[in-house]
Amino acid sequence: MRAAGRGGVEEAMGKREGAVTARGGGGAGRRAGGAPAAAGGGGSPAGRIPGGGAGGAGGAAPPALRGLSIETRGLRVSLDGTEILKGIDLAVRGQRITGVIGPNGSGKSTLLKTFYKAIAPSGGEVLLDGEPVRRIPQKALARQLAVLPQQRESPQGLTVEETVFMGRYPLKGFMGVFTAEDREAVRDAMGRLDLARLADREFSSLSGGERQQVLLARALAQDTPWLLLDEPTNHLDIRSQLRILEFLKDLDKRIVVVFHDLSLASKYCDRLLVMKGGLIVADGTPEEVVTARLLSEVYGVSASIIPHPEVGRPVVIL
Repeated sequence: MRAAGRGGVEEAMGKREGAVTARGGGGAGRRAGGAPAAAGGGGSPAGRIPGGGAGGAGGAAPPALRGLSIETRGLRVSLDGTEILKGIDLAVRGQRITGVIGPNGSGKSTLLKTFYKAIAPSGGEVLLDGEPVRRIPQKALARQLAVLPQQRESPQGLTVEETVFMGRYPLKGFMGVFTAEDREAVRDAMGRLDLARLADREFSSLSGGERQQVLLARALAQDTPWLLLDEPTNHLDIRSQLRILEFLKDLDKRIVVVFHDLSLASKYCDRLLVMKGGLIVADGTPEEVVTARLLSEVYGVSASIIPHPEVGRPVVIL
C-alpha cells in the first residue's frame, strides 16, 4: 500500500480539520460549513499509514448497545427563510435499524444532518444519550456516530485503502500514529465489503457503486456504536444493494438510514419513520406503516400492498 505522507491523506485531512474547526457552533438554522468529523474526518494525524494487506476479518468487539439513544425535542430547522423541520419530537432507541422514508423535500436528510451537527437547529434540541449534541465536541461525536452522507465527497489522490483509513482519524490524538488495532479495523471493514482486491486502486478511478462501498467501509472502520446512512444503496445495482443491506442487518450497531425504496425499507428496517412537509406523520413497524392508505396520503399514489413471500413484510406494488 502506498504510504500517505503530508502531501497525501494528511494534507487532505488537515484541510478537513480546518473546515470543522472553523464551523464551531454555527448560527441557528444555518448550514454548517465543511464535512463533519463524524463522516470520517476530524483529525490531522502526522503518522504514516502502516503497510499490510487489506483482507481478512476480526477486530475488537463493537460497543455494547444497551442504553444508546438519539432524541429530538421540538426540533426545528429553517434554511434560507424556509422552515424545513417543524417541531419534531422523536426518540430512537431499542431498534437495530430505523428507516426514514418520505417524498422528496420532506426533511429526511435534514433530520439526519442535525444528529451529527452538519446543520444547526433553529429551535429545539438533539440529544445523544441524554446530552445535547451541541455541547459534544466534534471529535468526541465522531467516536459515537459514523456517517455516510447523501452528498458523497471524492478524496483526490488517495487509494481505496488510504480512504478507508480516514475512518480511524477521529480515534487519533494530535500527532497520533496508526496502530495494529487501526490496521485490523481497516482490514476488517474492507474484508466485509470485499474491497481487498481494490486496495491499491485510486479512489477517483472507481465506479459510483464501488465508491459507495468504499465510503461505507470507511464509516465501518470508524468503529462507532451508531451508523447514520443517507440513501446507502444509491448508484448500486440490485445485487449490490441486497448484499449491502444484508450486511447491515447483521451488524451489532444502531443504524438510522434514509430510504427511497419503500419495499427495501420495509424488508430491512425494524421501525419506519414517515416524513412529509417537515413533520413525522407515521411511526411504527413496517406492517403498521406501509399501507395503501399511507401511500395515497403521503405520496399521492395508488398502490397495492402484498406480504413478502419469505419474510412477510409489506411489498409495494405500483
